[in-house]
Amino acid sequence: MFTHPIPLPTPPAPIPAPPPGSVDERAEVTVTPAWLAGDDTNDAVFKAARAAGWPTAIDDMGNGHARSTSGRVYLGFLPEELPEELHPFTPLDLDGPGHEIRGIWTIDGRPYGDLAWTMSFNDARGIISGIHVPQEIVAAAVTELAAPGHQEPDWLADPGDHDTVWAVLRAAGWSIDHAADDDITAHAPDRTARLLHKPSYHTDEYSVRPHAGGWTLTAGPSAAPNCPGRWEAEFSGRTPAGVITAVMRVMTGPGLPRHPEDVPAHARR
Repeated sequence: MFTHPIPLPTPPAPIPAPPPGSVDERAEVTVTPAWLAGDDTNDAVFKAARAAGWPTAIDDMGNGHARSTSGRVYLGFLPEELPEELHPFTPLDLDGPGHEIRGIWTIDGRPYGDLAWTMSFNDARGIISGIHVPQEIVAAAVTELAAPGHQEPDWLADPGDHDTVWAVLRAAGWSIDHAADDDITAHAPDRTARLLHKPSYHTDEYSVRPHAGGWTLTAGPSAAPNCPGRWEAEFSGRTPAGVITAVMRVMTGPGLPRHPEDVPAHARR
């Protein structure tokens, strides 16, 4: 039986590249959708950590580390190999179970000492490059984790109410589809960003492995899996829903400010 092909969704309209010398370099433009804004040169992630009073440090290889004041959350910016002598902030199990996919940005939660959940942000093509991940999106997770009461073990150990995540996406016009195996997939209106949730009972409820009952967020300038500028985030199954909700609020927000010269090529015409 002949069927008409389904037309591909139209990618978001990119921001035009300004003619040389025509734009005040101090002026800012808004890149929308937010996931196309690329890296933030203003150090948004570690600014959020320092604003919360988290100590920060750089190791001998140039990696950045931070630890929450409670010691229960670790933040790592890991573009380089780990040094032989780990920085005191660095968890000893950073190369162990749960970190098979270690991102350029890694955040771990240890409410009662052992690793309970982990999240990572990286280039979707498997390249260790953070230039496509807007730092404000990672910073939103840090800010949520630093909120009053959110360093308490019970809060960090509770996955919370996932309905808060879906409510943010519905309000932004994302479509939400339920599969027969109980997977839930949400797509941005132009389908260039996707959030997939796999229920934890598919595997060990307490597993911290990236694909074991967790969340996968992918975003880029088009829906093509390996297009330049595409990035992804992984959240293990027991990551607090409030953290994922905070990330999705930035994803679905009005866009992110950038100086014209900092707008990534994939967000320009």
